[in-house]
Amino acid sequence: MRLPLRFAISVLIGCCVLTAWAAGAQSERRMRQRPAPETPAAQPSVAPAAPAASPSQAPASTPEPASAGWTWKDGSGQTRSRADLDEILAEHKRWVESKQRQGKPADLTGADLTGVDLTGAELAHATLANTRLTGAVLEDVDLDDADLIDADCTDCDLQYAKLHGAILYGAKLVRAQLGFEANPAAGTGAGRTKWSPRRVTQDLRAALQAGKAIPEADKAGADLSRADLRGTDLTDAWLRNANLDATIYEPAVDPTINGIARAKHLDLATYIDDPEALVRLRKAFSDGGFVQAENKITYAVNRKQTALDPVGWRWFRRIAFDWTCQYGMNPGRPLKIIGLVWLAMAVFYFWCMHLRGRSGIRLEATREARGRERNWRFEVLLPGLTRPITPATTTRNPGHRLRREWRLARAAMFFSLTSAFNIGYQELNIGEWLKMLTKREYDLRAVGWARTVAGVQSLLSVYMLALWVLTYFGHPFE
Repeated sequence: MRLPLRFAISVLIGCCVLTAWAAGAQSERRMRQRPAPETPAAQPSVAPAAPAASPSQAPASTPEPASAGWTWKDGSGQTRSRADLDEILAEHKRWVESKQRQGKPADLTGADLTGVDLTGAELAHATLANTRLTGAVLEDVDLDDADLIDADCTDCDLQYAKLHGAILYGAKLVRAQLGFEANPAAGTGAGRTKWSPRRVTQDLRAALQAGKAIPEADKAGADLSRADLRGTDLTDAWLRNANLDATIYEPAVDPTINGIARAKHLDLATYIDDPEALVRLRKAFSDGGFVQAENKITYAVNRKQTALDPVGWRWFRRIAFDWTCQYGMNPGRPLKIIGLVWLAMAVFYFWCMHLRGRSGIRLEATREARGRERNWRFEVLLPGLTRPITPATTTRNPGHRLRREWRLARAAMFFSLTSAFNIGYQELNIGEWLKMLTKREYDLRAVGWARTVAGVQSLLSVYMLALWVLTYFGHPFE
């Protein structure tokens, strides 16, 4: 029996599924690459300029390199020199490198380090609680697991700083630079981009001066993974490309929306006490048109809520909503699952057609006898479509077996496609519509345990299709 039209229908519907998949992926890429909304005044900037008071933007407020005359005050109010600070930093570095066997940990609690330049310093596990770091340059500083409770980091430059596990509870990060920033107002020439001279190679610096775009891979921000931001004041802070993996996000004041919308691992941010800060941030993203960032926050909130659920409900939500569409963050994934299931089941049904026994795929057709109107119905078990092949006939006619296998493969793809949409309501049944497109009246029917597998495929495909519609055109998880 020839099945050219059935094969064409299978390929056509498969192409439709793949086209919808590609369209969803393209839409997701457009949402990721969506530029920040411009201000009413036309600006050629890649990102909005931070306030003029920022030390990393305004040359007048940028702290000058520390000199011999620069002084600071320790926690007791005693005036100290730069040499004293360098000695404390050197002892702390020895303490870290020797794994706490030599040297002495830095304890700068309550110190006044206004305008200090600590570029590249080693301050992991240091104590900087209540420390005044206004206008400080902390680029490339290692502050992993540091204690920055109630520290004043206003106008700080923290680009490329490592803050993995740092405690920033109640810290002030007003106008702090925590991520890469393209500021057309910086420098002497219009359109010049700000960069960190310690991180940019000569070739990249030449490209920046020529006005070329900076590759995303060359942009980096502060590492805030697992940092504690509870009660932090992030007024006008810039977090573009900052790493927020497992960051406890419960600040008192949110940062600049345009900056944090492009932070890395925004979907992995979490909370401990209250999701109110993340929900507030999601609303700001929604009002600003950052669709992808809004979906990431939705995923972060639901992911945390799932982790707090009982074991049974937790695994149900994880399998039904996280693995399928990531709580709406990846609306195109259900279509991908439908396509993959269709292909996998086509291979499975092709294998079933070679089985002998009561389970398998059967062909039911109506045939007209000698042009008369009298029809009779017959049923065969595939691969009974063709006569049995013996070793002798296979040797004499090797192409016969290939043609036979190709016909069975087309039938398997068509049956997998109709099984995927075999559930409907009354006249609304896509599977039946597909069968009506064939030239001849026939039906492929699974029997035995193959029927059970086809039923599972139908349920899974319909669920994926419904999930795609809900997540692509709505917000069911908010």
